[in-house]
Amino acid sequence: MKKHVISGLAALSLLVLVACNEETDAPVFNSESQVFTISVANKDAVPTRAGRPLYSQAYKQNIDFVKFAIVRTDNNGGNQNQIVYADVINTWMTNSNVIATADGHGRQTTIELKGENKLVPGTYKAYAVGYSDGSSYTDLTTDLAGLAVGEQFNPISVVTDGDAEEIFAGGFENGEFEVVAGKGFSQSIVLKRQVAGTYGYFTNIPAKGPKGETAKYLRLIASNKMKEVIFDGFDQTNAVNGKNSFNSASEDYFDGTHQGYEVYRIDLNQWFPNGDTNNNDMFDAGDTGWQKDPAITEQNVSFETGSVFGGKFLVPFKAVNGTNTLQLQLLDASDNILKYWNVNLKEAQTVNVVDGADDNEVAESTSVYSILRNQLYTIGVRAAGDDGGENPDPEEGDDTPEDLSKGQELIIVVDGAWENIPGMELD
Repeated sequence: MKKHVISGLAALSLLVLVACNEETDAPVFNSESQVFTISVANKDAVPTRAGRPLYSQAYKQNIDFVKFAIVRTDNNGGNQNQIVYADVINTWMTNSNVIATADGHGRQTTIELKGENKLVPGTYKAYAVGYSDGSSYTDLTTDLAGLAVGEQFNPISVVTDGDAEEIFAGGFENGEFEVVAGKGFSQSIVLKRQVAGTYGYFTNIPAKGPKGETAKYLRLIASNKMKEVIFDGFDQTNAVNGKNSFNSASEDYFDGTHQGYEVYRIDLNQWFPNGDTNNNDMFDAGDTGWQKDPAITEQNVSFETGSVFGGKFLVPFKAVNGTNTLQLQLLDASDNILKYWNVNLKEAQTVNVVDGADDNEVAESTSVYSILRNQLYTIGVRAAGDDGGENPDPEEGDDTPEDLSKGQELIIVVDGAWENIPGMELD
C-alpha cells in the first residue's frame, strides 16, 4: 500500500531523520527506507508562483495535483524505460500530507516506498508534473494517464491554442539514481515552472501621439510565439523548451518591416475612464476617476493610483534573427503606433535548448534574445502580490510602476525573483 509520510525537511542521507513543522511529530526512517521528497519551489530564488493570471512576481502556489512516476533506466529484467511506480498527490494546497518547506516559500511532501512498491536494485529516474484542475492544456489529462505502472516512459509535452498557462515539472536533478540491495536512500525532486512570464506595470503614460492623436492602448509584442511546452531536460538552466511556432505573426513592429505576436494589451480607457482630466498630456495619478481595470475582478489585487498593468505567461522560444524580441507600443484606437520602446537586455545571455525544442540558429544579443523557461521578464516592479495596493508591505519590496514619460531611453530591470536573469532596458 502506498503511504505518504509528512516531513518538513528531508535530509539527503542513507540514515534519514525527517524534521517537521512545529505541529507535526517527526517520523524516523530506518537505514533501508526509500524516501522521495517532492517540493514545488525554486532552490536558488524566490519560490513558485502558480496562480493564474499573472499579477506580480510574488511567490505563491495554486497547484491542485502532482503526478509522480519512477522509471527504470537500466535493462536488468528487460524493463528498460518502464514506469515501475506512479502516484497522484491530490489537493496539493490543502492535503494534510503536504506542508510548507523549511523556508516557508513552497510546499512539499514525502513518499516512502514500502512492500511491493519498494524498488529493487537497479538504476532509475524520477519524473513529476504539478498542474491545476481544469487546465487549458487539453492533451494534459491523456498524457498524464500514460504515466502508469508498466507503461513505457516518454516525456510529456502539452499544446496550447492561445496563451500559455503556468505549469510545473521536474525530476531528480542529477538525472539517474541507483538503488543498492540492503541500502536505503532519500531523493529530492524539485518541480519548477516550465513556462516564462512577463508583465508591465506603468505610470505617466503619454496620452497623445506626436500629432495630437489620442492614445488608447499599450501593448507588448514578441518576435515569436510557440504552441508546445516540453517537460524534459530539467538539469538544463537558461533553457528553451518550446516548439512549433504559430507561424501567424501579424502585429507590426514600428519599423514596418517586421511582424510579431501580441503578448498583452492594456486598454487605457479602462484605467482612466475620464481620460486625461488634468490636461498634462499624460495618464497619471493626477487624473480624476482612475480605477483598477474592471476586468481584474480579484478583490485583493490592487495597484498604485495612476498606474496600469498587463501580464501573461509565455511558452519559451528561441529568438528570431534581425527582430527585437520584445517591443512595447503606444497605440491609438485604430492600432496605429504612436510611440514605441524596444525592450533590451543589459547583457547578452547564454541559452540551452531542451532536446526536441525549436533550435533555430540565432546570435543572442541584448536586443535579439530567447525567452527562457522559469524566468520572469518585467517592466516596472509590482512586488506586493495579491495583497498589493498603494502602500504595499515594505517587506515585499517596493511597488514601483515604470515611468513612461522619460522619452525613448528608459532603463528598466528584469526581475530576478523567479531565477537570476540579466537586467533589461527600454530604448
